[in-house]
Amino acid sequence: QINCGHIRDDDGTIHRLPSNRGEALVDILRGISGKVVIWGYYQEDIRIICELLEREFGAGSYVHYYGETLSEDRPGAVTRFRDAVECRFFVGTPATGGKGLNGLTVANYSVYYSNHYKLEPRLQSEDRIHRIGQENQCTYIDLAIRGTVDMAILSALKSKKDLATEILDTIRLAIVASEEAD
Repeated sequence: QINCGHIRDDDGTIHRLPSNRGEALVDILRGISGKVVIWGYYQEDIRIICELLEREFGAGSYVHYYGETLSEDRPGAVTRFRDAVECRFFVGTPATGGKGLNGLTVANYSVYYSNHYKLEPRLQSEDRIHRIGQENQCTYIDLAIRGTVDMAILSALKSKKDLATEILDTIRLAIVASEEAD
């Protein structure tokens, strides 16, 4: 949370902290044309991102899709992102929008403002833009501060992904060997 520019105290009060992460996000977004999906792990991340987008790109430039987005507003958010030219950014949490959500393949970029150690939500959120209907190469960008927990999280995600791939490859080889033996 601290790396993202906020912390929640024991009373539940959220305190904003100085952070360059938002500036880095805006710099990246200025260099990308077209639509972008932006993921944040914490709800406060989403609030910060939406404030930045509104200030830098205008109120109509984004939709949000996270715990505080009303259930009845969620389908409209996806439709607006997909269909409205002026709506360039979809901002959400992998917990809310990372699994089973369709309609985001209009974006070629996913930016991770923050991450969590769990691999499955990361892979599911990546799949929101990398699906049938995607006609372009997908690019994933992680905002991370060297020498901090950000790097440990990314390293853990990579090693978990490598391990999962190794296990699946071993299973595939065993299946092929079994089929050849038959």
